[in-house]
Amino acid sequence: FGGAGGSTLACLLAREAAESGLQVLLAETGTSGGGLEYRVGAAEASGLRWQDLAGVEGTVNPVQLAAALPEAGRFAVLGNVSGEPAPEGLEDEVQPVVLHAARAAFALTILDLGTCPTRHSRALEQCDALLAVVGGGTARLLAAKSWWTSLGSGAPPTFAVVRGPLPEGMDEARIAALLGMDLAGYLPWMRGLASASDDGRLLEAGRRRMRRAVRRVLAA
Repeated sequence: FGGAGGSTLACLLAREAAESGLQVLLAETGTSGGGLEYRVGAAEASGLRWQDLAGVEGTVNPVQLAAALPEAGRFAVLGNVSGEPAPEGLEDEVQPVVLHAARAAFALTILDLGTCPTRHSRALEQCDALLAVVGGGTARLLAAKSWWTSLGSGAPPTFAVVRGPLPEGMDEARIAALLGMDLAGYLPWMRGLASASDDGRLLEAGRRRMRRAVRRVLAA
C-alpha cells in the first residue's frame, strides 16, 4: 500500500526462498514499469522481459521460459524493461499464459502485484496466497481495510505483513486483527534498506534481524 514496502518484501522473499534451495521466479505484474529488475541488480542481465513476450499466443513451454529469463542471485526475474511501461493488453492476454507456464517451471513464483490489485485482476487469479504489506498509520490501515473488503469472497487467502515502526500502543497482532487478516509476520524498520533498493543493491542488504523476519513470513 503506497510505499509500505511490498516490492521490497517480494525481492527479499525471493532471495530467502532461493537460498533455501527452491527454484524461484520473481515477477512484477503491474503496468507502471516499477523497476523490479533494477532493485535486485538484474537490469543489465540478458533474458526476456514482458515487452519481449507481448506477442505470445497459445501456450508457453515451461522449460524454455525458465531458461530464457534473466537471473538475480539464485532466482529468475521477469519484469518490465526498467523505466518503460508494460505493453498494452499484457495483463489480460499474455500474463495468464506466461504465469501458467511459470507454475510448471518453478517451485515458487512470487508476484509483485503493484498497489491494490482489483478483484478483476488476472494476475490475482493466479495466486494461491496474498500478502498485504501495511504500515501502522491510520490512513494506511483504513486503505488496506477498504481494499481487502473490495476483493470480496473470491480473494485468495490473505495475510497481513506489518511494517514498522508502529505507533505507540500498537503491535502487529492488533493491526492484523483490526484488518481482519491472519498475521504472516512483522518487518522491522531497517536503516539503509530504501537506499539499497534505489541503488540496485537490495540483495546485498539485510541484517540478521530482517532476514529472520523475512524467513518467518516465508514460512507462514
